[in-house]
Amino acid sequence: MNIFNNFSLEIPDVKKCMGLRITDWGDVHRLDLNQLGAVIPTQLRALATEGGWADELKKKWGELQVDGILEAMENSAEALGGNFPSFAEWTVVYNELYSPLMRTKRKEKFGDGYRAAISTLKWLSQESGLSARIQANAYIPKSRNSNFRQVMWRPACMADYEMFVVAPAVSTYFGGISLLHVAGMLGMDSQGLLIHTEHPEKQIHYILENIISVFEEAGGTRKDVVRLRPFAQTPEIAAIIRRKVKELWKGSIEPTVFMSDGMRFGGPADKQYAEIQAFGILKGDADILHQKLDITMNGSDEDTFAARSTITRDFEYIQASEIRAGQSFGPETESNRVVNRIEEFISKAGLCMEDICNIIVYAGTLEAAREMEEAIGKSLIPRNMVHLVPCPQMYEMGEYQIKAEVSARRLLK
Repeated sequence: MNIFNNFSLEIPDVKKCMGLRITDWGDVHRLDLNQLGAVIPTQLRALATEGGWADELKKKWGELQVDGILEAMENSAEALGGNFPSFAEWTVVYNELYSPLMRTKRKEKFGDGYRAAISTLKWLSQESGLSARIQANAYIPKSRNSNFRQVMWRPACMADYEMFVVAPAVSTYFGGISLLHVAGMLGMDSQGLLIHTEHPEKQIHYILENIISVFEEAGGTRKDVVRLRPFAQTPEIAAIIRRKVKELWKGSIEPTVFMSDGMRFGGPADKQYAEIQAFGILKGDADILHQKLDITMNGSDEDTFAARSTITRDFEYIQASEIRAGQSFGPETESNRVVNRIEEFISKAGLCMEDICNIIVYAGTLEAAREMEEAIGKSLIPRNMVHLVPCPQMYEMGEYQIKAEVSARRLLK
């Protein structure tokens, strides 16, 4: 359907690369949406951006992309018996033409009293031609008679993100446990003021201590923090984050860390050094058991690869981060090695493909992203479970530029 009169541009196809993955978690279904978002038409990218009709055309395209994204999310949840507020966590990376109207329109979709834990970062490769790439997950009860509930709340240490239509934290209760999703946490105090602007190490320490504080306020401990996804400015900031995680979780089970660097947060001074997402599992009526998985990966970096398990009443949750090729190769060989390492981890963890909820892959060059796409296509990994992000170069990784994170669950009854 032509919507731009004589310019011959079509409605943004936000579902062209979208993968929909459903996994059984006992009392609920988890729904993962991967690679949601549209490619910017070549004609539109070539237009000048100095105002006038070209800007209006781009603005309209961006608004239509947002409409398509929200509709795809709502329809996917409703097909399982849920609704738009079923989504607990979104991770949005964007490039150009991601409309600011998303805030207004998703507020209308959420309705009163609920927001999701959403992190939105301009970290998508500019050369990719993509406008946005969104990964989101929802939890939908199988029965209306279950003890399921999902609530947003504001931890004492965090500012209220209401103006962004974002929940600081979302707790999902079912099966005797609770899941906790924390939106990207910044070096801000509870009033929203950026602190430790001249001391990166202090700011990172503050962010990580606040994440622990959120889990304690929710009734848990630092051991319940299962994974962290930091977005860091530089390799030096990434190194501080890794060091501080080891320091603050000393004597406990460390969360897995899936690092990205090369992120710019904006502002003239750019004294925001990192943003860190967190996810964890806390006990409720039923006990849980957290444990580190003693898995050695062939060729992977021992200093960064980590895997852990959480056993609940109904399922075992498995998380692995920083699956890499382990050495410097060309993009084709590196992508094949990463796919092999993913399959190796699945095998060594005693999992099958049906157990996998989601695989997130960062590719720091377009060539690496293309080669990774081909390698996945030749593998046994179903494409719908993979969220592949073409991103800026990750300097922390040196010459190689592909890494992966795996989230899985194994039903116990």
